[in-house]
Amino acid sequence: MDMIGYLGKKVDLSCKDGEKFSGYVFDILDEDDSESGCKSIELSPIDAMHLVEIAIEDIEEIKVDLRFKEFDFRR
Repeated sequence: MDMIGYLGKKVDLSCKDGEKFSGYVFDILDEDDSESGCKSIELSPIDAMHLVEIAIEDIEEIKVDLRFKEFDFRR
């Protein structure tokens, strides 16, 4: 799964275990940089001031929500 195209975009994400998240994709982590030891993404949930790390292998579906402006992390 090529996650680079999702950076800064608001997504609705469903995991294989049924958990759902909505937020902005903040970063893509390799196994060495991840707390879980597997390739994962960091998601900044809507209206929250923290990051959630989700293993890419646990993701079932990602939908980009085009109603939200892309978040520019480079500012």
